[in-house]
Amino acid sequence: MKKIKAVNWTCFILFITAALGSMTSTFKTLPQDTVEAESRFHFSWGAVHTLTSILLLVALSIIITRWKKFFPFNIPLVIIVCGFIYAGIFLTFTTGWVGIQGLIGLMIGLFTGGLMILGYSFFLYIREGKKEVR
Repeated sequence: MKKIKAVNWTCFILFITAALGSMTSTFKTLPQDTVEAESRFHFSWGAVHTLTSILLLVALSIIITRWKKFFPFNIPLVIIVCGFIYAGIFLTFTTGWVGIQGLIGLMIGLFTGGLMILGYSFFLYIREGKKEVR
């Protein structure tokens, strides 16, 4: 189980570091709210943003309150939620083609978290099968 914790935290730290690095480099190069630029900073907030934020906060609070119960799936679930937050940041604070970067980050989060969940499920299934044989 210590190896699973190490893998969980390593993947989480790598995901967050990559997300912060890509956000920083992208936001540094974006022009301010000028009409001429295709991709630029532009704050937009609506009902969809409010609803999504509430749903993400509820999901995070459920994961945090049941942290030990969800192990080893807790970090993969947080990675998936962080992917949604990453996409939300890009779709809220930018306009133009740069919003696709947020969706790519969401896909990476979904893929990484889903792959980790599948791997852990397979590992636990194999481990439980070995216990029954003994």
